[in-house]
Amino acid sequence: MNPAFLKLQPMSWVIAVVVGSIPTLAFAQYPNRYANDANSTSRSTQLASASPSKRSGYSHSAMSLGMLHSEGYDDLASFRPTTSVGGKYRKPKAIERIDNSTAVVCTAIGGELYELNLTDGAIRSVYADDSRSWSKLLAINEQHLAAIDVAQEQIVVFQRTPSGWKPIAELVVPGRPHSLAWDHHAQTLYVTGQWSQRLFRFSASQDFNAWQALAPTNLPVHGGALVLVFSKDSLIVTDAFGGDFVVLSINKNELTNSPLVVTHHAKLFAQNIPSLQLHENEARVLFPFQLLNPETYSVQGDITWGGMISNNLRLLSTDRMMTLEGDEIVKQSRFIPIGEVGNGAGDPNSLRVASDGTYAVTLGGIDHVAIGRLGEPEIQQIPVGLHPVDSVFSSDSQRLFVVNEFCDSVSCVDLESGRVENLPLGPLREPTLAERGERLFFHSKLAHDGWMSCHSCHSQGHSSGNLNDNTSDGSLGTPKRILSLLGQAETAPYSWGGEITELEQQVLNSLQSTMATDHQISRGTVEAITAYVRTLPAPPSVQSARHELASADHRAKGRALFEQLSCNSCHAGAHLTSADRFDVNLHDEHGLKEFNPPSLIGVSQRSRGLFHDGRATSIEEVIVKYKHQLPRELDPTETNLLVDYLKGL
Repeated sequence: MNPAFLKLQPMSWVIAVVVGSIPTLAFAQYPNRYANDANSTSRSTQLASASPSKRSGYSHSAMSLGMLHSEGYDDLASFRPTTSVGGKYRKPKAIERIDNSTAVVCTAIGGELYELNLTDGAIRSVYADDSRSWSKLLAINEQHLAAIDVAQEQIVVFQRTPSGWKPIAELVVPGRPHSLAWDHHAQTLYVTGQWSQRLFRFSASQDFNAWQALAPTNLPVHGGALVLVFSKDSLIVTDAFGGDFVVLSINKNELTNSPLVVTHHAKLFAQNIPSLQLHENEARVLFPFQLLNPETYSVQGDITWGGMISNNLRLLSTDRMMTLEGDEIVKQSRFIPIGEVGNGAGDPNSLRVASDGTYAVTLGGIDHVAIGRLGEPEIQQIPVGLHPVDSVFSSDSQRLFVVNEFCDSVSCVDLESGRVENLPLGPLREPTLAERGERLFFHSKLAHDGWMSCHSCHSQGHSSGNLNDNTSDGSLGTPKRILSLLGQAETAPYSWGGEITELEQQVLNSLQSTMATDHQISRGTVEAITAYVRTLPAPPSVQSARHELASADHRAKGRALFEQLSCNSCHAGAHLTSADRFDVNLHDEHGLKEFNPPSLIGVSQRSRGLFHDGRATSIEEVIVKYKHQLPRELDPTETNLLVDYLKGL
C-alpha cells in the first residue's frame, strides 16, 4: 500500500502553540462558535433557524428505524483485511520494544504474546493462555516484561528464554489494572487500578523471582495513565476517563509499606488521556487528549472547526502540574492541534516519542497514525490498519511499527518513503455482529469530518463525566452530563428526558444528532452498535473493586433506609431506575423539569459528576448538600449508612 501523506498545517498555529491562558486557547481552538450560521447572535436564534429535523435531534430525514435503508456505509475504512473460515480473532492491544531487534505484541483474545523481528518483519507466537486478556505491556529490561491481564486482574511478569517468554510472577491487582510504570532505582512496579481507584506497588528482588506487594494508595480519580518524575520524587496519575490528575510523593531511595501521599489534585482541560511522556529532562509532560467544549452545540457548524470536540497534543510544564490549578497549569504550555477542518483526526489513543524528537500518535478513530516532530508545525497522517492502538519506533527512528486492533496486524511504516507494509498476526475470521459494532463504536469517520466516535464521549463505554450540548432533549443551550453506557442496555427509556424507549433509536439519535454524521446510516450499522452496547457490563462498585464490601448486615440496614426514605420510588427494581420522569427541582436552562432517573448500579464509578448538570461531585454531596428528595433530615449515622449503601451498588 502506498499511502499519500496528508500534510496538515494546523489552523491558528502561531496562536495555539504559545497559549498563555484559557481565553486565548478558546479563541484559537474555537475561531467561530456559530460557524453554521454567521449571523446568529444567540443560542435561541440558532435553534429557531435550524431545520425541523435538527431541532428534533436528527440531522437527516429518517425519523424512525423503519425508514432506515438496508444498505449503507457500515465501515468507512479504506483498509480491507482478508478473512478466512479457519481464521481467528485476536485483538492485539499493545506493542513494546525489548531491544534493537525485537518487539512483543499482546492480544486481548487468546492471551497471546507474539515476537516481532524489527529487522525482517517476521512474527512468531511465543506464549498463549486462553484465560488471559492482555491490555498493556511494559519492558522492565531486555530480559523481563510485565503484562496487564484484565481478565484475571493480574500483572504477569515474564522472563525471556531461548524459546520465548515464561511467566515468573503473578501480581494481583483488583479493580481492573490500567497502566504500568517501572522505577529502576527502587526495583518497584507501579500499577493504576481503574475501578478500584487505587495505585498499587510491587517491590522486586534483584533477580525478579521474588515480589512483595506494598500498601495500595486510594486515589480521588479512576486510575489511568501514569508517569514517574524522578527529579521531583513524584508520580503523576491521570483519570482513566476525564481530565482530573493527581500527584503523589514517592521516595526512590526508601520503600515503606505505607500508602503514598497525594500532594496535589487538579483538573486539566482534557479527556481520554491515553499516556504521558516526559520531555526536556522531565521539565515538561507531553500527552495526547481530546477536548470537549460544553458551550458549543453538537451541530455540523460547530463540529467543523473543532469547536465541540478536538484532538490534540499538549506539552505542559511539570512544575506547574505539580502545584497549580485551573488555567494557571496551561500557561506557557504548547498546544498542538492534530485535527483540522475536513479531517478531525478522531480519537488519539497512544503516543510514542523517538530519540530524535519524532512523535507518533495513533488515531484510532480514523485508522491513521500522525507523525510529527516537536518544535515543528507540520504533521503527517499515514493510513494504517483498522483501529491502531499502539506503536513503537525502530532503534534508528527510521521505521514505525503500529498495532491494529480490529484487523489483527502490525503496520510497518517506512518514515522516509511513507510506504506501509501490513504484517498479519495470522488468518483472520469474520467478526460477529457485536464485534462489528465495537469497531463502529470506536469509528470516528461515522461522525462529521471524523472528529469523534461514540467512545470519544462514552469513554471505553463509560463516560468522560463532562457535559455536552446536543439536541436529543429538543433544545440547544442546555448542556447535560454524558451518561455511562455500562450496564445500561436494559434500563429503558434512554436519555435524560426519557422519551426514547428503544436502544436502537437512541443509537440512531446519537449518530445523526450528537455526531452529526455525514453519511446515510443503515439498519445494519444501528443493529451492530446496539449489539455491542448490549455486551457492556455494569462496572463494579468501588467497594467491590477494592474487595472492601461492608458486612451483609450493614448493607441490609442501608437498603432498609433507602426504602424507608422512598428512594426506591424512582430508583426501583433490579436496575434501580424507572420508566417514568420526575420533577426533582433540578431544572435545566430552558426550564425542563422532568428527568428520567439513571440507574444507580455502579453509581460510585461516576460520583464526581452527578445530576444532569454534574453539579454534585460526590454521593455525599447528593445527600448532605443537596438533600436529594429526602423527606426529612438525616442524622450522621443515617447519612453514613445511606452513603455506604449507594457506594456499594
